[in-house]
Amino acid sequence: MTDKKPKIKQTSFLDPGTGDVVELIGDNQATMFVVYNVLSEKFEVKDTFECNEIVYIPPKDDLVANDTILLPTYPEFGVPITDLVNEIEDFIYRYLDVSDSYRKLASYYVLLTWVYDCFEVLPYLRALGDYGTGKTRFQKIIGSLCYKPMFVAGATTPSPIFRIINLYRGTLIMDEADFRFSDTSAEIIKILNCGYCKGVPVLRTEGDAKDRTPTSYVVYGPKIIATRKRFDDSALESRCLTEIMSGRPRSGIPIHLPKQFDKEALKLRNFLLGFRLQNYGQLELNEKLALPHVEPRINQIILPILSIAKDEDTQEEITQFINKYAENLTAQRGDETPAQVLRAMVTMISEGSELKCKEIAKKVNSERSTEQGERPISPTTVGRMNSALFNFKTRRVNGKTEILWDSEKGKMLCERYDIAQDKPVEVVEDVEASQESPPVIENDLEAQGELPAGSETSST
Repeated sequence: MTDKKPKIKQTSFLDPGTGDVVELIGDNQATMFVVYNVLSEKFEVKDTFECNEIVYIPPKDDLVANDTILLPTYPEFGVPITDLVNEIEDFIYRYLDVSDSYRKLASYYVLLTWVYDCFEVLPYLRALGDYGTGKTRFQKIIGSLCYKPMFVAGATTPSPIFRIINLYRGTLIMDEADFRFSDTSAEIIKILNCGYCKGVPVLRTEGDAKDRTPTSYVVYGPKIIATRKRFDDSALESRCLTEIMSGRPRSGIPIHLPKQFDKEALKLRNFLLGFRLQNYGQLELNEKLALPHVEPRINQIILPILSIAKDEDTQEEITQFINKYAENLTAQRGDETPAQVLRAMVTMISEGSELKCKEIAKKVNSERSTEQGERPISPTTVGRMNSALFNFKTRRVNGKTEILWDSEKGKMLCERYDIAQDKPVEVVEDVEASQESPPVIENDLEAQGELPAGSETSST
């Protein structure tokens, strides 16, 4: 009788629940594990780690060898968080031109990536700008300091991206170049829509025609992305902490990164690994830091960063950035189709007009410019928009749909879309009111509650 051979499994991180934390380290020559004991605060370096009759080994691929994924090589301890953040901020300042407030925010985002698994929801960092405005430099400088940065630019299909995130659980660094084809773009959007919240995997069907198997991929984790335009999906757009790149860097920033750049980044990653090992599982969300007058979704994504930033001055600086960010997001919504529809409704109700979908569409279309590419909308679109976004009650009058205005709900929506109300609007009540909006089609973007600008549905 022969001894049973232990099962061998590849991993990049392990928390076996024994008081040890197993983390991947290495360079383009070799990878191994650092095993840190949270009780003794001591560590050792191992080629493998055995637990419960399973031998864990580092991933067998060439991603680290080819610098697709960057790792620390050794944990360094003893640097206070404030000093560590200052060093990160100085590093970013030397090589990248972003606003002062965003540089502070990005420095704490770097810190967040190393302990992101302590939190349930994360924001994304995003560089927005045309070609040649510094988006690639943005990703390189900030990304090189993040937890297991995974540079996936150039991936020909989404399949390897799903597998890389699932195996390494690091920070995804993705350029708009990966949005090459419509099918690919749809897959990437799935990663972005599901990857901000813990416990929302992406399901994919894999295998050949004879053996198709549903497979679950974990895509939760921090992400740094670069795009030339904003996302149509307003929910996804609101999860991005965005810096608009000017393409005119200040003097003193090197055109080409010097030889010491990689060594400086590695030194910081080693200190950040020490920060991770000492704080893994220890940080908690402080909901008392939620910002007043800011919508829940924005508070949701910024609270993890505020929870890490312990000093009040830094919290105040980040708060100022977020308040301005929220104002810009509200102003942006004000230019979109839902805002145009809501604005037409506010005007009509203040004039004493009934909110018939046909008349609302007519008023919106009278103010739209076909020369600027704004397509007319239909009454059906108005009804669907109300069902998906506004949720006012409706009733049928002579075969036509009428929307019933609710003053409290209207006030909240006007604040969200930055629409002024000239005078108080009375609540319209009717015992026969019903929710007979036009039918909502499954899988329609409008029906999912996130109607992107310019996505009107025409109806004959």
